[in-house]
Amino acid sequence: MQKVGNSRCVDALKNANDDVKFEALQENPESTPTATATVTSDFIKNNFDYAYYKCAKIADTADLTKDIQEACHSLANMCVMNMYDDDHDTCDNFEKIKDLRQIDYYDDISNWKEALPWLMYRDAAKTVREDRSIKMQVSFVDMIGFSSKLDFRLAKYTLDGVFVGIEPLSTQFSYCKMASPSTAMGGGDSTSTKFLNFGTSER
Repeated sequence: MQKVGNSRCVDALKNANDDVKFEALQENPESTPTATATVTSDFIKNNFDYAYYKCAKIADTADLTKDIQEACHSLANMCVMNMYDDDHDTCDNFEKIKDLRQIDYYDDISNWKEALPWLMYRDAAKTVREDRSIKMQVSFVDMIGFSSKLDFRLAKYTLDGVFVGIEPLSTQFSYCKMASPSTAMGGGDSTSTKFLNFGTSER
């Protein structure tokens, strides 16, 4: 088997579970998946120990060197690969590092610790829905001083945590395609971006 990435020496650690579980997409997220598959991830096998060891070294922001920052983003990516599963070693260890950070929140967002990627909301859904901290004025139609389109930016990182850049969100996450030119609101070849219109639902 070919080794993925460079060889690195770290303190002896218990290796993470190398398995990644894939489940068929469901219309109802509460339903039982109709198909699942579990594969062994060479990337996790070869990179988890280093990412965890390096990211865990953060004591304060003065310690935030480029290699530590990349390690923390790599560890976060491994958790995302496992669908944010708290029981998987990648997510469990990311949370342990986060819990050791001294600052309770960053940029006025709870559960986002300084110098670490923000992966998920931990607040109750009702609290998140009723949050009024975003001051943007929105409207269903174009009006002066209001926004009718939601303007998101993607911060892109490679799997091993290297920052690539920032770009506007359009069709990067689109899986479902339609026959061109039936693209609803356009945005790309046979892909819709109508979900960016305020007040629009899309399935």
